Amino acid sequence: MLSIRRFERWLLWPALAALVALAVYGSIANQIFAQWIWEPVGWRRFERFAVIFLAAAAIIVAILPRALPYAVVAFAAIYTILGVGAAPFFTVGAFLFACYVLGSAIFVRKHESGGADHFIALIAGLGVYIFALFFIVRVRVNYPAIDLALIALPLVLAWRRTISSARNCVQWTSHLWSRPLACDPAVPPTGRRKRLLHIGRTEAAAFALAAFILTAQLLVALKPDISADGLAMHLAIPADVAYHHRYTFDPAQTLWAVMPMGADFAYTLVYGLGGEYAAKLLNFAMLLVIAALLFTAARRRLKPAAAWVVVAVFASLPLVQWVTGSLFIENTLAVFCFGALVALWRLRETSRREYIFIAAFLLGSAIGIKFGALAFAAAVICAGAVLLWRHRAEIPHRTATAAIALSLFAAPACLPYANAWLHTGNPVYPFLNRRFPSQFLERDESFEDSRLREPIRWRTPYDITFHTSRFFEGQPGSAGFVILVLLPIAALALLLARPRDWLGLSALAVFFLDGLLVFASTPNLRYLFPVLPIACVGVACALVAVTTAAFGRVLIGVMLAITAVQIYLMPSSGWYHKDFYVSRLFHHGDAIYIREHAPVRALIEWLNTNAPDQPVLFIRDNQIAGLHGLAYSTVWHHYPFLRELFKCQTPEDVLRLVNRLGIRWFVAPDSWDNFSPPLTQFMAKYTVQRIAIADHYVAELRDSPTAIPLPDRSR
Repeated sequence: MLSIRRFERWLLWPALAALVALAVYGSIANQIFAQWIWEPVGWRRFERFAVIFLAAAAIIVAILPRALPYAVVAFAAIYTILGVGAAPFFTVGAFLFACYVLGSAIFVRKHESGGADHFIALIAGLGVYIFALFFIVRVRVNYPAIDLALIALPLVLAWRRTISSARNCVQWTSHLWSRPLACDPAVPPTGRRKRLLHIGRTEAAAFALAAFILTAQLLVALKPDISADGLAMHLAIPADVAYHHRYTFDPAQTLWAVMPMGADFAYTLVYGLGGEYAAKLLNFAMLLVIAALLFTAARRRLKPAAAWVVVAVFASLPLVQWVTGSLFIENTLAVFCFGALVALWRLRETSRREYIFIAAFLLGSAIGIKFGALAFAAAVICAGAVLLWRHRAEIPHRTATAAIALSLFAAPACLPYANAWLHTGNPVYPFLNRRFPSQFLERDESFEDSRLREPIRWRTPYDITFHTSRFFEGQPGSAGFVILVLLPIAALALLLARPRDWLGLSALAVFFLDGLLVFASTPNLRYLFPVLPIACVGVACALVAVTTAAFGRVLIGVMLAITAVQIYLMPSSGWYHKDFYVSRLFHHGDAIYIREHAPVRALIEWLNTNAPDQPVLFIRDNQIAGLHGLAYSTVWHHYPFLRELFKCQTPEDVLRLVNRLGIRWFVAPDSWDNFSPPLTQFMAKYTVQRIAIADHYVAELRDSPTAIPLPDRSR
């Protein structure tokens, strides 16, 4: 039998060389760097930020390395407060601390060494808040005073734990930075492993790299939201509850009204106190929790410097900018998925059944955030069964434990789907309508996404990397190089390693099983995002699975090169952040940014002032966030209205429809394709323009025959 060292010589080195060569070839053949990635102004802003941050970090590392984390936190806090105000910053900080206290009081009563327990407690507390908010947002009590009381309640009721939790947070922060190399007992640190990646006092420099990327993500996050999904749903929900003091969307009018929206309810709570930027800061805070979980998991095998490099590789993925710069839910979903798996790892180590309860509750909460989390739950349950099979006898009261865990899983998981079934007759409304027909839709009406239907084949990792638009709305290369280069090497190294590294193998098993389940149904790269940080745990474990320090150093070098390339490619994940950040400290950047990139938001402000609480029809758009009145649109989100519109044969039919619904105001682009000739003729004949901003305008139903109508766009 060949030794492990010869396996590395004859398999790992050629495999790494081949994958790096494939990445270089694919980048050149597909002209990844020739495409439009940065706006000129965005690249100038990024260069300015990089020079200032890295120069300051280099000085601090040279003089007082231990001060670097505190300097980064101080800079981020000061910039955030100066840029968007103190209310969003302190609202999110207080809410996260309340989540930590609540989770500690209910689930994790005893924190053991390491940072995983602290973050598990925070995530569990967030899950409890989301579960409670599902009921609270439906009652007309959502005022700022009530939001403040909800945050203060666990802090006051458990005041002793609040004091001890604050002390624990301070102690753990310093403990995490100064802690020596920690290895899992299952994989004893041999002399060679102790020497592996021993890079002396470079921990601060590695932290500076990860902090530089995360701070860049913060600057992008602190912009007004202009994303389609954010303005159509994720920001519309908090804004609606803040104005009406309760949730008002009706599934008979808005198809997504009963979808799972746990993350949106968390945004709603902080929005009531800190506005839009509080919601966006909470989304960014979820990214920080992911990075912290990844760092603590990597520290089980690596020294701090190498662990920070792993964090940098993940944080530089262009997908991270996509889900963090705009108000999406993927970061929150990833937090619950990652936390559930970490709880299972802690269960294997301690045999304490509270971790079964935490894992079950976090898995259920993930399904309550997005239906697609079912694939992750299946992957985690399979991996957890394998991990715990040999240790099943150590778990006390197995029958009672299983019953409690099932209840904790079912409560948050079933809640949104039971609500959808109660109101529409379809638990996953509006999807699977043929299987679960709803009274609001015809039996043959289906809303499954038919755009992305790539089959799984041997070249899928290459296609994901260089033909990314087949799997995602982003540009080629926006998937990064983790899937193509690092994961195959990590899988090969962990399979060759002896003894088996259960941590790395379970992380990669969850990633590949979830990926197979997701891509077998809907091959959308966004749905794979929650397991990407888990996959990076496998990469971290692979660094100590090899027996030669040379290969480990080369792999670290490859990771640093991938990080540099991914930093340049970050804006390629979409079209919203090519200008990097908004210059708001010295002039009013927000208003200009909104007028240029999301003029509909400015028009909605005008409507709220000049036509308060009036129904509005959005033509060829669904950016309804912030509208105080009832919203209709000509996209699938408001399909019941769209179905009635398609029945109209003449402009007079459209007039009767809008009169029946009380619609007098319309938001439309300057030009749109003629998807409904009666609507086009109606707009030209019966409406008059009131205000225009950029390429959109507001029109009003024309009462006076002397009013100047809009030009006839049907010609």
